[in-house]
Amino acid sequence: IARSTGTISDHVDKVQRVLTSYDVASRSNEDKLHGAHRKMEELELTASEMFDRIVQAGLSPEDSAMVAQAQSMMQELAAHTEAAIASGAITMAALFDTEYVPVPDTNPQLYRTRLSDWAHAEWRPFLDRAKAGDPRVLAAACTDLNGFLPTHLTERSRTPTGDLAHDTKYCRNGRLMFEAIDRKAKASKAPYMMAVYRQEGDGASYVVVRNVYVPLVLGGRRWGDFELAYSFD
Repeated sequence: IARSTGTISDHVDKVQRVLTSYDVASRSNEDKLHGAHRKMEELELTASEMFDRIVQAGLSPEDSAMVAQAQSMMQELAAHTEAAIASGAITMAALFDTEYVPVPDTNPQLYRTRLSDWAHAEWRPFLDRAKAGDPRVLAAACTDLNGFLPTHLTERSRTPTGDLAHDTKYCRNGRLMFEAIDRKAKASKAPYMMAVYRQEGDGASYVVVRNVYVPLVLGGRRWGDFELAYSFD
């Protein structure tokens, strides 16, 4: 038992080293390359792959507990949505609408679909509850297979003001966010996928977070993912 505990501790330390190394490397490259996006994506994918392997192997109990938490939340949200489909409150066509209509005069650009209003009313409370229920949780979101967020946390769903820093940080409902790590998650067939990435703050500052993607299946079809972003720092 003592040896097992030591092994787990070693792997937990390795997780922290992976995250710290990624943070240092990303900041260094940002400074040297002035936002060389491709290099940042390569760093992110490498760090995420290492992190995912460690968690999938069951060698980081704290992260595995967050996976279980995300899966439980996803199941509650999916059950609520399935009931809405059955009652006719939302249609499959609206749920899977991919005609992203640009919202005028927004920067970053926001979009709307036929799902937006329903998701804002029905999914947002689940996301808020996920954030409020655990101080380690930084954000929760539902992202479709193209990276569209029909809604977000209440605190991140404010009315755009035209101020770029404010709108980047607080107006995230309706964003299309589809980086390399997101594309990998959407293509994954695994029960979940782990990632580490720099979460965009106000567009000028970032924080390295851990993220779990859990596939969200509705009406027998993969809609996208339930995502839980968290930190132990």
